[in-house]
Amino acid sequence: DYTLTKLTNGPAIPDGAVGIRVQKNGYDDLLLVFDKDNGLLLRLDTEEKDDSGHIIHESTRHLQHRSFSGLVCPTVSIYSTDNNTSSTTEMESLEPLNQYYEDVFNAPLGQ
Repeated sequence: DYTLTKLTNGPAIPDGAVGIRVQKNGYDDLLLVFDKDNGLLLRLDTEEKDDSGHIIHESTRHLQHRSFSGLVCPTVSIYSTDNNTSSTTEMESLEPLNQYYEDVFNAPLGQ
């Protein structure tokens, strides 16, 4: 039901990153951007309609992935815009590390 397209260049893909566009009929596209070297998610871009039918663009960016006491602590910035307003939210996210954190491409499925 889904179509995945690899994107390696263009204005939405920074140097050293690879993008995956996810498409499904009847749903808005998603763009996932990953670091080529370590596989960490750098950005998630979406578009969707609010209750009044206005399109909202949202970009969630994962920055400064740091390790702290066995946890991954990326700083997450969320940028949202529509026709009239824009907002930015910044927070730190805590995620448990596993043995494959620095080498996610060699992790077994489900790790």
